[in-house]
Amino acid sequence: MAWYTEKSVFTNGKYKGKRVAEVNDADYINWMHHSKLNVFFVQEVLDRLKIENKSVKQQRSEGLGRPGR
Repeated sequence: MAWYTEKSVFTNGKYKGKRVAEVNDADYINWMHHSKLNVFFVQEVLDRLKIENKSVKQQRSEGLGRPGR
């Protein structure tokens, strides 16, 4: 499992050699974060790119985390 922060540098893939903070491709980050690659981004990165966190999506699909419940 790999955790990426804004200061992390991609070691492979489309943005190899770039820091996460330099990448504004929300679709790519979202795909990586929600894929089965075991690659995760800290909440700061997800918030900057307006990406919903994986665990939040899972809670919502299970009926948890909704107001009034």
